[in-house]
Amino acid sequence: MRTPSVPLRCLLAWSLLLSSLASARAAEPSAVEYLTPRSVAAVTVRPAAMAGVEALRHLPVEIADAALQKHLGLPLAAIQRLTVVAEPPAGIAPQYAVVLSASQPIDLNRLDPKLVEHTTPSELEGRPFLESQVQFAPSLCLLNDQTLAAGSKAFIKRLIKRDEAAEPSKLARAMQAKGGEANHLHAAVMLDPLKPLIQLGLAQAMQEVPPEAHKYFQAIDLIQGAVLTADLTFERDSSLTVYANNASDGARLQGLIQQGIAEIRLKGFDENPDYQKLAASSDPVAQATARYMDRIYQHQVTTLSPRREGDKAFVLGEIAAGEGPDAQMQIAIIGILVALLLPAVQAAREAARRNQSLNNVKQILLAFHNHHDVNSAFPAQAICADDGTPLLSWRVAILPFIAEDELYQKFNLDEPWDSPNNLPLIAEMPLMYLDPSSPSLEEAAGKTHYLGVVGPDAVFTGGPEGIAFRQISDGTSKTLMLVQVDDDHAVEWTKPQDYDAVANAANPVGGIGSFHPGVFLAGFADGHSSAISIDTAVEVLNAFMTRNGREAIDSPY
Repeated sequence: MRTPSVPLRCLLAWSLLLSSLASARAAEPSAVEYLTPRSVAAVTVRPAAMAGVEALRHLPVEIADAALQKHLGLPLAAIQRLTVVAEPPAGIAPQYAVVLSASQPIDLNRLDPKLVEHTTPSELEGRPFLESQVQFAPSLCLLNDQTLAAGSKAFIKRLIKRDEAAEPSKLARAMQAKGGEANHLHAAVMLDPLKPLIQLGLAQAMQEVPPEAHKYFQAIDLIQGAVLTADLTFERDSSLTVYANNASDGARLQGLIQQGIAEIRLKGFDENPDYQKLAASSDPVAQATARYMDRIYQHQVTTLSPRREGDKAFVLGEIAAGEGPDAQMQIAIIGILVALLLPAVQAAREAARRNQSLNNVKQILLAFHNHHDVNSAFPAQAICADDGTPLLSWRVAILPFIAEDELYQKFNLDEPWDSPNNLPLIAEMPLMYLDPSSPSLEEAAGKTHYLGVVGPDAVFTGGPEGIAFRQISDGTSKTLMLVQVDDDHAVEWTKPQDYDAVANAANPVGGIGSFHPGVFLAGFADGHSSAISIDTAVEVLNAFMTRNGREAIDSPY
């Protein structure tokens, strides 16, 4: 089952192209209206306020305008504010909303049918609601005549029910700081709720950077949040500011920043062999060139030097109102500073996804063990007909052991997975069967990334009967039961199809792929899960896929 992808995914990008067209000057909504108590990050842009901005004259606004009219029935100039808000993920499910505020009424009937083909019309708290029927695809809700929200259903529901009289959150105050409502672009993030997630990524990143850089990873514990502001007319200040937790952490953060700048100065220039050669030359032109390089570099370092505001705030990059010649360079510098944060963020996301996937494997293994406790055997690879024909996957058989009894009762167990009754149930796949690192979660709806290891000497023999612990003579901690595969090898979760150990014997990893850099995830018969290097020797992997081969090998993890 496929979901609409291009229209909604491109909505933010189109809106960020920002129009130079004239627009109505109606009262604009506040981005703070769309924050929930759990919100940790928000970005808002004001396309209509940017009419005539010189810096945007080369953007393809005609294309953006035509695309928005085609998909939303709105001209680009009518978009007063676009706000993206996010909460910490609930498991692997993203919690977010993209809120579009217009200067004219929004008609749901004018939306591109491809944009809403995955939804069913209903109401949410009395408001028109298009509820998504596809996992992870957004639902859409008309908050009022001129405001459309797209995002996760739970988030939108909290957004509608939010208490307007409640004390403003830290994120709300950050979104109002530094003229937030008037800025062309304003973004804020509160790190405290995200620090456990970020720390996972930093632990991974620390293995990939020199030890002398490890001290700078302490900075994440000292920072409460960050605010980015931008005014493209340069009539207002633009800046990237980080806020320490308190005055003491502010002092420590300042020390780290100063130490970092000193190291940039030393390692980035003074130790540069080309500079040293010029400076040591007897040629006056070469010496003058070295002085010039030093002067320019000193200016760059000064530009990177943060300005402290009070006890807790540090302005990492700034373009003061009215600045002209250096504005473009400073914008680039701010962009570079933001980009420097991305590797840690990406590493954090990967670590969190891998840990969630490992947890999925553990939960499936626990269900195997509970099945064994009840039935004195692991589940067979398939629920079979009387003549031995495979009908449904073991993933259906263990539903009662993963708290999915209601779903289990919907299956006709004496019919194949693609029967008229069973086929629609593919769309109800439990989240446990989905690897969160899939780059195409929406398109892969109903397909699982967790396959049993099948072979005549494996735990799953392919026969109609499951095996017992006593039949695993190689030891349960050395016998693979489950492997995590990528999208190319994923299968419909109800289909009795798994990883064929014999067919993949020549190249075991070739039948798995990799979502996670350098490793694939696997589950063992004793109930533990592990990340295994894709460089593990073929004979080792093949040995661990048999339960009774008696191979003398070392652990691959």
